[in-house]
Amino acid sequence: MIKLHGFGGKTEFWDHGLHSFTLMAGLASVTTKIRLYALTAVLTIPPAIVARMASTIDSISGGRFGVNIVSGWHKVEYT
Repeated sequence: MIKLHGFGGKTEFWDHGLHSFTLMAGLASVTTKIRLYALTAVLTIPPAIVARMASTIDSISGGRFGVNIVSGWHKVEYT
């Protein structure tokens, strides 16, 4: 999951989150069997950067990595 901007308020709903590519790289280094997928929304990270991060994590994980590319829905994340 990727959240670039939370909803604010008293509960801080989704105000804090882990970057999916960084998290998957960490998990790749300490796991051996599970498949790992990072998520990115279009327009949030340049495609060349996504490809480079994906190829690096795929190498670290021994071929267990994939990318889920989605469209966004929370307008404030794109402004």
